Amino acid sequence: MEKQNCIDTMPSSTAPAKFGLPPWLKSMLRLAGLWIERGRQRRQLRELSDAALRDIGLARADVQSETAKPFWRP
Repeated sequence: MEKQNCIDTMPSSTAPAKFGLPPWLKSMLRLAGLWIERGRQRRQLRELSDAALRDIGLARADVQSETAKPFWRP
């Protein structure tokens, strides 16, 4: 009698289970990433010189109103 490996006896139609993050958690992580990026961009915008702001067509007042927003507000 030949010894069989347990893998050899598994039906071929059995696919390995997929493990991953639940959709709600993926959404929360994506949102957290968006908030982090938005905060980073606003900090960089605040640090630009007046000359650099003129180059991109923004006034210091525009920057102040944008950077005063909380990170969760677009």
